[in-house]
Amino acid sequence: SFRPVHPPGLLLCLTPCAAIGRLTTDHTGFITANLALSTLGALNAALVTRLGRQLGLSRVAALLGGAFYATWLGAAGAEFSARLEPLGTFAFLCGLVLLLKRGEPSSRSLLLAGAALGFAPMVKIWWSVPLLIVLAWQLGAPRRWYRIGRLSVGVAATWLVVAGPFFAMTPSAMW
Repeated sequence: SFRPVHPPGLLLCLTPCAAIGRLTTDHTGFITANLALSTLGALNAALVTRLGRQLGLSRVAALLGGAFYATWLGAAGAEFSARLEPLGTFAFLCGLVLLLKRGEPSSRSLLLAGAALGFAPMVKIWWSVPLLIVLAWQLGAPRRWYRIGRLSVGVAATWLVVAGPFFAMTPSAMW
């Protein structure tokens, strides 16, 4: 029976690369997957820079943050190939960028932030801990219950769309 080791997020995102491999060769599909996720690693450094700017850092400080992320051994060692980390980090950083927009985030931004933050645990279950921390952090925000509610709806919708079909096929394998 099908027993996933991780939630299905990476599997779903790499499906186009697998299709390319099926049309060409396995090697080409693998190279495509590595290039795609290496590109996400580079985008993660850019997102760190953007977050720095959104948090009020100077341009130089934000660029240094992005450069540090790009060259940090932890990120560079994990985000150079088809692994879980580049995709999970990308989803989480996208969620933070949407959540930390200047001013009060719109309902749409909160839903999209929740969807992005909720996708990270669909890649690697350990992203549930930072997700819970972000939700707890919202307890100190203005209109906290509205924000937590919108974020939670985005998270739940993502989980339903990503994991729902797998759960429907083999519920016992998802626990």
